[in-house]
Amino acid sequence: MSRAVAAAATEPGISLWTLLKALEARIQKVLASRKPKRAPKKTAGTGAAAPTAPAPASTPAPTPASPSRLIDTPTRSLAALRDAAALAPFELDLVLLALAAEADPKFSRGYALLLDDPLRPLLTVGVALDLLCGSDDERLARRAHFSDAAALFRLGVLAWLPETAQASLIGRPFRLAPGLVK
Repeated sequence: MSRAVAAAATEPGISLWTLLKALEARIQKVLASRKPKRAPKKTAGTGAAAPTAPAPASTPAPTPASPSRLIDTPTRSLAALRDAAALAPFELDLVLLALAAEADPKFSRGYALLLDDPLRPLLTVGVALDLLCGSDDERLARRAHFSDAAALFRLGVLAWLPETAQASLIGRPFRLAPGLVK
């Protein structure tokens, strides 16, 4: 995916469901990139691997510097939040990730799959960074958005789940602050 778009437009009319579809596609892409390569099948009776077509010579695709943002055109409510709180595009994407889990349980299940733990359907810092960052350097730089002094936590838009205060930063789950979603 390409580098971040310069600034979010404020076109009215985009729906939350359109944004959630983009998030759903992003989750599927990240999950697909994690699937392990299958070992060749053994031929019955011989124990030898079945012949396979030679793998094409290729080099790995370059990792983009940053995935494209989830929100290029925010809904009116997200645009209002962005403007009122002076949120950066990355912060607006974090709000969408948290809102998705509130809007549809399939996103919580997707987050659980990204964690490789079906019993933990939570949005964590690590899951957010996996979905929104294209490189290790970007992941390190974006960690600053998850401090208690960061705008989204300081303004009460996002909240840490209380029972996880001792977890590592990457493993800490967060959500929209209670009362923000009607």
